[in-house]
Amino acid sequence: MTRFGHRFYREFVSAYRDINGMSNHSGLTVVEQATARSGSKILVLHNRKPVFVTFLSPASRNIDAQANMAAKRVNASLLQYQRQAKWAAFSDPDLAPDEF
Repeated sequence: MTRFGHRFYREFVSAYRDINGMSNHSGLTVVEQATARSGSKILVLHNRKPVFVTFLSPASRNIDAQANMAAKRVNASLLQYQRQAKWAAFSDPDLAPDEF
């Protein structure tokens, strides 16, 4: 992990805790794919599915702002997934409409 990726990770975790992000998720993963030309591609994964993707260039000065934005978007996505999972229980094909 590059120092830019490490800084993004620290700021992301700090911002996620500051906004009281969901803590009962099944796991978040922050992955950095470093490239020689364009800097780093940062992915935030939930259950191995990308929730947030951004690019950091070595000349970028807004890593903290990107990490704060990522924390807010990831939290919003996790809350949306949680709501969808609750409704998915009602759309079980094994249940008839009168069996709710």
